[in-house]
Amino acid sequence: MAYLYRHTGHVRLEGKWNINYTIANRIRSGMEYNEAAYGLGQNLQPTGPLLDPFRFAAYTPYKSSLTDKLTTLFGMAKRNTQTVYSYLFYDRVISSPVIIGLIALAWFARAWNRRRLEQELIVFAMAGTLVFLILTSSNPEFRYLLGVIALSMLWIARGIDEIRAWTVESASLLRLAPSWLLRSSIGYCVQIACFVLILGIAERGARSLFLFNCEQQNFSSLKQAGVWLGDHGAAGKRIACASTVITYYSKATIIGLPDASPNQALSYIGSEHIDFVVLDSWSARDRPEEREWLRNGMPDSRATLVYQIGSNDAAQVEVYRWDAQKLSTPSHSQDKGSERDTHMLPS
Repeated sequence: MAYLYRHTGHVRLEGKWNINYTIANRIRSGMEYNEAAYGLGQNLQPTGPLLDPFRFAAYTPYKSSLTDKLTTLFGMAKRNTQTVYSYLFYDRVISSPVIIGLIALAWFARAWNRRRLEQELIVFAMAGTLVFLILTSSNPEFRYLLGVIALSMLWIARGIDEIRAWTVESASLLRLAPSWLLRSSIGYCVQIACFVLILGIAERGARSLFLFNCEQQNFSSLKQAGVWLGDHGAAGKRIACASTVITYYSKATIIGLPDASPNQALSYIGSEHIDFVVLDSWSARDRPEEREWLRNGMPDSRATLVYQIGSNDAAQVEVYRWDAQKLSTPSHSQDKGSERDTHMLPS
């Protein structure tokens, strides 16, 4: 709270409301997310809040009365309904038939008393809060629903226990297991089998979620580029890039790449007193200027390619040293030596 008060001048529990509110209103005006979050205005001024988060943490150009805020939340909820519906009912984990079946058993296998109703309402309220947050967010990502998965484990565990109880009682009534010890053992085996099945479903779903697979080897080039920068004097410097992995490992300050044409992006970079530019193939999917620069090189004499890792089609990262003292003149595409996976070019 002290940090937020120092930078915003207000006592507050969070620092992103104005940022998200501004992005949401820009999206409602017809912009795509990247333009809304990283766009440039006239005279290359950042109008996308994520290009200047310190400023937009305490400022929004949009009206912010209670009515305006509620209207924005309702508008984003309406816009995000289909996305959230797909997350909830078409996801490999949440909407798996096994998961749905276990939750149904937890809800309906036994009649509810007043105490059970109160307990379930609390869990429903917690899950509903998380769903409301993703519905009204400016960028609905599946990771916002991970808390719902955690809460659903309460119902899944109860569903597994209902299967165990049914198995033990059926074995007793059918005289399949005459001893109490054997019936209990069968029940525990059923529980273990259900648990292993749930782990398999979760593992399968995690493979498709970026937050989990980004730690795999084919994503390591971002880390390696960041470490290389840290080893070559980038600590404390200003790096224009899209990935915070780069600046985390290099201990540098991130200057976000704008969503703009290549010429506008070059002009913006030149005005931000940066020391390096880092391009990567993942963020380039959503940024046209990065795609062009990765394909043809940065067309500016102030940019010198000093490090490259990865191939041209995947896991590609390029580091350019930016010399602000040079005059800005168009330069020919540089030979990137694409035949090697990892190399350092002379600086």
